[in-house]
Amino acid sequence: MVTSAPAVELCMLFYRTLENENIDALKQNRGYFDARMELSASAKSDLQWWVDNIQQSEKKTSPPNPDIVITTNASKQGWGAVRDHHTTGVGGPLLRQRSI
Repeated sequence: MVTSAPAVELCMLFYRTLENENIDALKQNRGYFDARMELSASAKSDLQWWVDNIQQSEKKTSPPNPDIVITTNASKQGWGAVRDHHTTGVGGPLLRQRSI
């Protein structure tokens, strides 16, 4: 399931319980992969999500463009931010007075 992450958008939300229980069972059985294990209700619920959703799941190859872009920068000399050519920031003596 983890290998499906690049193609299934919600993959990471519906595999963790299964993965954790699998790891615990392997520890209890000293790495014996053929040992039986019993799934919790939460793990069964996650597994059912996969059964119900895998056929129509998809993940976009690139995220949508953002609505706004804010660029920030900070150093010991000051900080600043820019959005659509509007700037703000502090530097010099004023920064030293308000330093955290």
